[in-house]
Amino acid sequence: MKDYDKLKQQWAGRPVPPRPEQGGQLILKQFKQLRTKQIIMQVVLGVTVLVLLFFFFYISAYQFTRVYLGLGIMMGALVIRILLEQSSMLRKNKLPIQEDMHTYNRKLEAYYHKRKQLHFLMTPLLFGGYIAGFVMLLPSFRASLSPGFYTYIVFSSLVVFVGLAVLIITQIRRELSILKSLQEALKQ
Repeated sequence: MKDYDKLKQQWAGRPVPPRPEQGGQLILKQFKQLRTKQIIMQVVLGVTVLVLLFFFFYISAYQFTRVYLGLGIMMGALVIRILLEQSSMLRKNKLPIQEDMHTYNRKLEAYYHKRKQLHFLMTPLLFGGYIAGFVMLLPSFRASLSPGFYTYIVFSSLVVFVGLAVLIITQIRRELSILKSLQEALKQ
């Protein structure tokens, strides 16, 4: 019986992290932030696809196999990313908020792992595909543009792709940090 009392005292004396007064509100706020960022990304990617589609018809890309293929790969990579994000948003909306915390935490953890797969596997592949499609366009640009403008396109695209890579990495880190903090908050 002494062991039980000792264990009970140790349990009562353990350091318990303070729970925020508005813990549930904080979780909902962070989920809303994630949703807003995902919607913004969907809109940006969608507008990019529309611009590429306009460019496709504007230059009559369907007449030139290499241009057709390059723009097709670029648009395909963006559309696949949009579909993956849409699927992820639907999966997040199905998280069982009304169920017990253990079930919710387990499903949040599964969602977190899926997002990590999306970010660390699919995002680099799709970004690489987008760049490959652009590289396929370069010979056509070289043939139809002035040397100065072609050089400008090459160097500015390098800056844009590096900037995009940094932005994507930053956004991925932020999102995964938020998801990880949510998961840790729910475990407490």
